[in-house]
Amino acid sequence: MSDWFKKKEFSIDDCVPVTIKEVEIYRKKIRTLLEPYIGDNEKDNRKLFRKVGSKYGIYPLTLEKFYHDDNNSYLVMAKLVKKLKDAGL
Repeated sequence: MSDWFKKKEFSIDDCVPVTIKEVEIYRKKIRTLLEPYIGDNEKDNRKLFRKVGSKYGIYPLTLEKFYHDDNNSYLVMAKLVKKLKDAGL
């Protein structure tokens, strides 16, 4: 319980050098990649996001929000773009 009140130590891994333009470029890449496979069936869409997320090491719900342009924090989007860059997309 005493760990909850500890001050968080600085970690260089939390700093991700990604611009907003790069986020938009990768959002466009993800959309062009998944657009042919997205349909009306929500269950199949979730399976698709789960498969793609496991391939790139990304949480499927984060990928789904990124695809649908929902409000994600810039830190989450930057980490997502960093993982996509590392995966070679």
